[in-house]
Amino acid sequence: MNNSEQKMDDDQGNCKRCGHPLEPHIVIAYDTNDFSKGGEMRCQIEDCDCISTISFNLTKE
Repeated sequence: MNNSEQKMDDDQGNCKRCGHPLEPHIVIAYDTNDFSKGGEMRCQIEDCDCISTISFNLTKE
């Protein structure tokens, strides 16, 4: 998977799922002591049900 496929926003900075600006989305880790468990990203726009499961890649390249 290349970087553009991993990005959650489009070229205009909008969420690929709901089209709202990615900036008001919130990232929640399932376990802040173990990021390998992943988390989710939710849209904060009223009446938007956008939610995405995410994983954290914290390796240095």
